[in-house]
Order: sequence, then C-alpha cells, then structure tokens
Amino acid sequence: MSDTVNGMSGLITRVRDAREPASILGTSFDTGRLAQYAACAETIRLVLALPEIGAFAQAELSEKSAFRALSCCIVGKEETIIVSKTSFLTTPVIRCRTEVPASTYGGA
Repeated sequence: MSDTVNGMSGLITRVRDAREPASILGTSFDTGRLAQYAACAETIRLVLALPEIGAFAQAELSEKSAFRALSCCIVGKEETIIVSKTSFLTTPVIRCRTEVPASTYGGA
C-alpha cells in the first residue's frame, strides 16, 4: 500500500502480520480515512502524542474513537489540551498547554 496516513508514507506496510496490533501517533486523526486499514492489523491504537511531552492519551480506532488519558498522565481541557505527567521525569511535565484543540480529546 502506498497511501499516506497522517503524513507517514507506507505506515501500514510495516505491519508484518494482520494479527499484530498497530499504533499510530499524532495530534489529530481522520478516523473515517483510517478505517480502511482496520483489516491490516488486529487492532489499531490511536495515540495522542507531542514531541515535547510524548504520548498522553489513546483510543482504539472506531467510528467514534474516545481518547482516554494514559495512566501516567492527567489531561485537562480548556480551549486546548493541558497535560501533566505523574511519572518521575528528569524534566517534569506540569500543566503543559498544547496546541491540540480540546475537541480532539473525549476523555474525562
């Protein structure tokens, strides 16, 4: 497959076996467009992530994917998503205001 998913060419071709899960990292996802790849993996996990703070929420690919915070994260919503990490890091992430619209995150 030579289609582009979230700007990453050939992502699905790297999934060797349809019984393996696949993860797609990004700040937004077109679930309608990604649905065509559901047969290429056992499950497709969408992961909200930023280079500055890493992964902070995940959802399984479906028509209405609802993101939930990862266990090491506290996610708040204002106009954009605000992330804090509870894990011990060399550089703590405390109330990092992202540019990701709050409407992207459906979790509590």
